[in-house]
Amino acid sequence: MIPRILNIAVIGDDDLVNGMRFAGLSRYATISSHGQECDEVTKALSEFLDDSEIGLIGIQEKYVQFVRGLVDSINASNRTTPVIIELPSRCAESPDDAAKFYDSYAKNCIGFGIQI
Repeated sequence: MIPRILNIAVIGDDDLVNGMRFAGLSRYATISSHGQECDEVTKALSEFLDDSEIGLIGIQEKYVQFVRGLVDSINASNRTTPVIIELPSRCAESPDDAAKFYDSYAKNCIGFGIQI
């Protein structure tokens, strides 16, 4: 069986999306800050979830709040794709204990902890 190559998609602000586009990403949704963020994020995530060619969706952490319930239900389901990850925002606060933060983050994303 030939492995299927899946695309990566990202949902974020101009800075994140442009950086990912420079790296070669072709599937993205740029969220503007004009009061419609919730609708834009929900629409973009729904479109990416419906696309069987997408294997990983990165959502900038400041926008995850708008689709938290959907993201949590997908991550808790038995679906193998797409994997949804939260990408840190450029101006995000750093956690007090980075080792605990990343251990918890890894457990949520991949199902087991890592030692840092």
